Amino acid sequence: MNRSCGGPYPGTRPFEQKDHGRFFGRSAETEALADLWLTNRLTVAAGPVGGGKTSLLNAGVLPFVGATPAEVLEPGRVCYGSTFPFGALPEHNPYSLALLRSWVPLETPNRLVGLSIRDFIHTRARRHGGPLLAAIDQTEELLADQSPRWVHRQAFFDEIANALDH
Repeated sequence: MNRSCGGPYPGTRPFEQKDHGRFFGRSAETEALADLWLTNRLTVAAGPVGGGKTSLLNAGVLPFVGATPAEVLEPGRVCYGSTFPFGALPEHNPYSLALLRSWVPLETPNRLVGLSIRDFIHTRARRHGGPLLAAIDQTEELLADQSPRWVHRQAFFDEIANALDH
């Protein structure tokens, strides 16, 4: 659909936060997912590829939780830019680096490569002085990845678990 027509759908791309006013029909899901995200250390939204999880997160949940005192990071990705191999960098987990780069895209990779997800989250939360909400979108990319970096998956999951632990 032509976006200039102002129709209800953004075409083949997912809804974005700016599309919040055109995103409707999923208010119950939006409120339920937002409530789960605000009250649990880990919330997983799973469903088929193309089922609207990214749209629900972007145009539904993020505007909903944006009114809370929490700092809300842009949805992270486990496949973001060039992370493997990155010859000029010391050895690193490409999934962790991709996630950090997607949360702070203006930061140089060499400043992020030695940073753990736990340290990043804890530093941001301390700086903000309150809760931090972070989402990882498109995780099916991690599960479907058959490239040489797939060997880093378990270490990435361990790092996420460590970040969630007090």
